Amino acid sequence: MSDDKINLSRRKVLGGLATLGAAGAASGAGTFALFSDSETSSNNTIQAGTLDLTESTSFTAPAGGLAPGQSTSGSVTLTNGGSVSADHLEIGIASIANADGDTTSPDGEGSADKSASDVADHLYVDELAYGSGALMAMLPTVQIPGAYTYDFGGGSDITFETVSASDAPNSDSAPSGDILHVASDGDTGKYAHSMVDVSSQELTLNDLNTGTFKYDYFATEANTVKAPDEVKIVVEDTDGSVHFLYQHRGDEADMTSTEWKTRDVSSDLNKGGRASNANSWGEVDMTTGSTSSLGDSPIPEYGDATVLLVGVGAANTNGSVDVQADLYYGNLQVGSQTHSFPSTPATVSNLSNTVVDSLAAPGSGTDFSFSFRLDPDVGNDFQGEGADITFDFGLAQESGQNVL
Repeated sequence: MSDDKINLSRRKVLGGLATLGAAGAASGAGTFALFSDSETSSNNTIQAGTLDLTESTSFTAPAGGLAPGQSTSGSVTLTNGGSVSADHLEIGIASIANADGDTTSPDGEGSADKSASDVADHLYVDELAYGSGALMAMLPTVQIPGAYTYDFGGGSDITFETVSASDAPNSDSAPSGDILHVASDGDTGKYAHSMVDVSSQELTLNDLNTGTFKYDYFATEANTVKAPDEVKIVVEDTDGSVHFLYQHRGDEADMTSTEWKTRDVSSDLNKGGRASNANSWGEVDMTTGSTSSLGDSPIPEYGDATVLLVGVGAANTNGSVDVQADLYYGNLQVGSQTHSFPSTPATVSNLSNTVVDSLAAPGSGTDFSFSFRLDPDVGNDFQGEGADITFDFGLAQESGQNVL
């Protein structure tokens, strides 16, 4: 190695500040820079050059603070100002604290003491977007548990609702537990998905192929989406890289149901076991948003990869406003555990335990934007409470390299 000196900095960015039911506030920002070399001293000597992640931000909460159901948003422009091209960007939440810096005492006048973590539990992450366009907005949120919609072509909004078996169609045969209802009032060019975190089960894609991965679904007479539509899987490969896999299944005969049906994804994962109404498996590139085919099965490519999240997706990504969604999903079985599909976005607490990985590295400037919404069902206990949300940004030179 040469004697040329390169300064590496690892500074946290104060990405958001939300004050609830009180006066608005603003946040500042710093920078976060990481070189791909494994050395950790403050003055590493390295020949190749620098990765230098710079940013600028301006974020102000609404002047009246956040009332229940109200949102606040902000954005950060990230740039690689170094001399070395990067492979990908990672985003995480470094800390959540009360707006006054006290993590145990509230700073407002609420009727009960609520900590920063209490506030984070009730702040929905409505948007977590990096780059422009609906597909690029999907790449961060497909990596966190929750229900999200994306606007590819306009038309009617898609809504999510959790119902019980008694409120579901064909209630006598409906699965037990929470059931997700995905619906639009009319034709839509939007797309919806609901993702479930299964990372704690430590299953590989091979485990799902030979074990259990299935869910129940019902398509009403109002539905014109080819049911059950898409299954989505996010995996971490053995080299640490994150991959987004999907498969569409359904045809015109499956647009409506007279009974509850079961989709056995395990059989669709098996090479040669793909159903006649199922498309080839595909992968969405986490850095560009481009798609590629994995053929009959993703197992040859990603069989040893660890499964992080699974989910369902419905409606349109082609920009056309020509389908109406009215679908029910329930009884998700992954390995030995049964899960429910969420009907709400992730909360800030969910995000604090997750690194959004493998996003495109910023070049001359890429916007990272976010929107937080206070749970509309919170009571007066949260009046006046606030929280600082500190984001970390990590820039990596190689695929699979983890920097956060």
